[in-house]
Amino acid sequence: MVRAKGVKAVKLLVYSKKGSKVFESSSSIIGAHAKQYKTIDTGWDGTKMGQDLKEGLYVFVLEAQCVANQTIYKSGTVQLLRRTAATLKQRNAP
Repeated sequence: MVRAKGVKAVKLLVYSKKGSKVFESSSSIIGAHAKQYKTIDTGWDGTKMGQDLKEGLYVFVLEAQCVANQTIYKSGTVQLLRRTAATLKQRNAP
């Protein structure tokens, strides 16, 4: 989840290592002001069009448009890991 103050629009994009877009989420507030919080609560669940993606490294880009007409970009990587029934069983073992 992304939460920021003084933001009027936020866009989150996730790309595969090969550069294909696998996820996009955006939201905006009409009449946003500096003291109002903006939240994107639609996160990426590790799927594309309902299909599980492979474990691995993915790139994210976050674009935030501020009420002061400034645009902020942040990017980085995220490691997608999958829990299997065996992994969960090991974790709960005494």
